[in-house]
Order: sequence, then structure tokens, then C-alpha cells
Amino acid sequence: MKIYSGLNNTYCLKSILPILLLFAFEQCHAQNLVPNPSFEEHSSCPSNLQQIAHVIDWAEYTPSPDYFNFCAGQSSAGVPSNMFGFQYPATGSGYIGLLTYYEESWGSYNSREFAGAELLDPLEVGSTYYVSLKVSASGLSEDIWPNSGSNNLGVWFTSNPSLSNTNNLSQVYSVNIITDTLGWQVIQGEFIADSNYTHIVLGNFFEDSLTDAILLYNQSWTNHIASYYYIDDVCVSREQSTCVQTTSINNIPKPEKKLLRIVDLMGKDTEEKNNTLLIYIYNDGSRTKIYRQE
Repeated sequence: MKIYSGLNNTYCLKSILPILLLFAFEQCHAQNLVPNPSFEEHSSCPSNLQQIAHVIDWAEYTPSPDYFNFCAGQSSAGVPSNMFGFQYPATGSGYIGLLTYYEESWGSYNSREFAGAELLDPLEVGSTYYVSLKVSASGLSEDIWPNSGSNNLGVWFTSNPSLSNTNNLSQVYSVNIITDTLGWQVIQGEFIADSNYTHIVLGNFFEDSLTDAILLYNQSWTNHIASYYYIDDVCVSREQSTCVQTTSINNIPKPEKKLLRIVDLMGKDTEEKNNTLLIYIYNDGSRTKIYRQE
């Protein structure tokens, strides 16, 4: 028996090694490439707004994204109650928040907030990646600043996050307007990488003219339309089961869009006319500014 024990051990090792390599390969593909995906790890608790730099591995790519956590207590960055509304985390103790649309009565300026992180590994060209993130509309009351919902919130993969802006490019985003303030909706999708992207950025990358917004509360004390969203549980993986969620906002069909009324910039009903900037309001709550030149 002793004579053959060494041979048996060698045979067993040779048999197990391919299995271990296969397991490691599957684990690599099943990995979530997003570091600190639910924003739990932080260098210190937020004490105010605009402190996303406290989230380990995450950064702001435009000024003023926010970080919210239970450890902030009853401050403006607290959980579940904070400056922009009331929401418990989808996972753990924290989440972040971004402005995704802003319009004044005298115009809109593609105002956005972007936040992102360097991926754990660069994407591989030609490979399919699955993406998901949980979002919740904030505020939406007569007393809290955000007063609308909007679409196009999603992700942009890049190797130069400093260029984050309304470039009308996003690999995965919501075509539907998200208005749920009670729960978390899932934005998810898949795409084939066309470059070895190193970073993921979150936000609305589409210009105001390509973004729909629903005004949910008429606030007498302001003349703006603002959409702001909480974000949690960001996932990017080559394995579908790692990121796929049971319910996706992108699976909800959009209603047939019909024109309800036309108003001028003062909010007064009017008819179609040339050489005048008018606002067209539709049954889904969206608005479009149209200027027809004679």
C-alpha cells in the first residue's frame, strides 16, 4: 500500500487541479466588477451633503453628488430621512444620490451630477456584460426640493471619467420615467464591450432635449423642475446571474404618448403658433419645448 500511495496522491492531484482551475475561472466570470457596490465602506460618516468622497473607491465626476448613511444620524445626509426625502437602503446602511434633470422657467442647462468608480478589472473587448442598479426617486412632496421624475438614468463605461457630461452616450439606461418613492426599482441591461473600459459612471448622460420629465408636485414657492435619485447595489458582471434582478423598470411598457395641452412660458394655455417657444404637455407627464419657425 505504501508503494502505491504516492502514485495515488499524484493521480488525485492531477484530477483535482482541472476542477480547481474551472472553479476559479467561473468565480472570476461571476465576479461583480464594481468595488463597494452598495456604498457600505466609507472613510468616515457623512456629516452634510456633497460628501461622496467619503465612500471608499467612489468619486464625483461633477460637483456635488451626495452620500447618505445611517451613521449620519439626523443630519441632511442621514438615513432614512434626509435633505431630499425618505428612503431605507436597498442593502446595508448607505446609498448615494444624484441630480438627473433640472429646468428653470426661463430655460434648462443640462445640469447633471455624475459619480463613478474604477472597475476591479478592465472590460474585455467583445465580451458581453450584464449591468444592474437599484434606484428610487427622492422627495416628491410639496415641501421637498426635488419635484419630478425623469428618464435616461443609467451608466456610462469609459476610460476617461473626467469627460463625464451630457454626451448622449450610455450603454445601459432607463427609457422609462421612474416615479417610485416608496421602493427600489431596478435598471438593468446588457451590452458588448467595444473597448477595455476601466471606469463606470452613473447619471443621466442625455441632453435636456432628449430627456422626459414628469412634474409630480406643483410647488408654489419655486419655478423649477428637478429630478433627483437615490442609487444602491450597482453590479457589472460577465455572468448574468450575478447581476440580473427579478423586476426591471425597462420591462414596463410605456403608454401611448398623446398631446394634452400646449402652454406658453408663463404656463398659460395657447394654440400652436410659429416663431414662439411653446411647451407641449403629454398624457405621460412629459414636456417638450418646441419652436417652429415660419
